[in-house]
Amino acid sequence: MPAPASLKQRSQVLQFYGLLALVTYFGVARGGPELNIAGSDLILHWVGYTILLISSRIAHDQHPALWFTGLLAYSILIEIIQYFLPYRTFSLLDILANLAGLCTGSILWLLYQRYHARVATSPIHNNHSDEQG
Repeated sequence: MPAPASLKQRSQVLQFYGLLALVTYFGVARGGPELNIAGSDLILHWVGYTILLISSRIAHDQHPALWFTGLLAYSILIEIIQYFLPYRTFSLLDILANLAGLCTGSILWLLYQRYHARVATSPIHNNHSDEQG
């Protein structure tokens, strides 16, 4: 039986599903956030899915390829739903922007992990930890 989740783990999972709910709401609601610049819709998709991917990695450290694929499938599902909503439209460009966001989030997460691993194993970090303990 797995150990009970800590408050930190539960809050990380909650923040991911909260963000997913927010993306879902903006994906099917009338209107939605807009920036007053050309291509703002695609920028919002890209940034939103970058944040969503990083959030998923914080909340669920296991099976990164499965989460990537699941979020991509989810973004396609939202676009399909939009096709059937009279006040929304299906857009392949939105899906591509979501995919770009997922790729960006994956790259940023890998860079963070490499940096974190390097800092954790550096002699300076280890000496400083020994002095505090």
